[in-house]
Amino acid sequence: MKQKKALGRGLGALIPEEIKTALEPEGKIISISIDKIIANKDQPRKQFDIDKIDSLANSIKEHGVLQPIVVREENNKYKIIAGERRWRACKKNEFSSIPCIVKDYDDATVAEIALVENLQREDLNVLEEALAYSMLIKKYKFTQEQISKATSKSRSNIANILRLLKLDEKVRLFVKDGKISGGHARTLLMLDNVDKQIELANKIYTKGLSVRDTEKMVKKLIEANISKKKLDRKIDFELIQITEELESFLGTKVKITNGRSGVGKIEIEFYDDEDLARILEIMN
Repeated sequence: MKQKKALGRGLGALIPEEIKTALEPEGKIISISIDKIIANKDQPRKQFDIDKIDSLANSIKEHGVLQPIVVREENNKYKIIAGERRWRACKKNEFSSIPCIVKDYDDATVAEIALVENLQREDLNVLEEALAYSMLIKKYKFTQEQISKATSKSRSNIANILRLLKLDEKVRLFVKDGKISGGHARTLLMLDNVDKQIELANKIYTKGLSVRDTEKMVKKLIEANISKKKLDRKIDFELIQITEELESFLGTKVKITNGRSGVGKIEIEFYDDEDLARILEIMN
């Protein structure tokens, strides 16, 4: 019988605490043919550093596979739960088999373990992380709170990373290729104009701008946009500061519109219903 998903209990409920970091569950180690092992299509990591795989392959050639990979039997094959880099390195060495531990986890558990393994090894770029969170939410009905517990990250951090999926595909490509960081990308989200986002992303890459430099440039662009729309009015720097403070406090994008008569409105962006609940909880 397959182990059932223990929603809300986090990764610690799924595998022993002492092996959480190594992600090497206790079990019988068996040698399985390389050809019978398949990659997990839902693996969060979409790109593998060739140089790192080469380095790992050399290490394995000299010392052997020190940690068995974790797999699940599926249609006479074995799907990788944890250890795809080791599997790729063994294939590169043209090994005929690799030591494995076979587990009977369900799909949701496999997805969670694959995500946490990559996060703990710092193998994911922030966009891959966002896509992995989104998959857990949409495909396996995880809540942000459950992801928070499993990854030991705050709900606001999870929500902020998920917002990166709202970026234009061209900007996402900069993140995917490692040309700009997650911090840069989050700053670009403050701009409503997609063309400006792309233009600034390119400038960040070509000029090597820091996140702090990017924040200053975004602020100038926002102020310039306000000036363009309200040529007859002085920029309300205090309002800009309040907006920035609210965004920092709530962990999301905020827009404040101040009318001529003193009546205005505040718009607070949220990713989904759960993110809205998180924001309301902070406000309360």
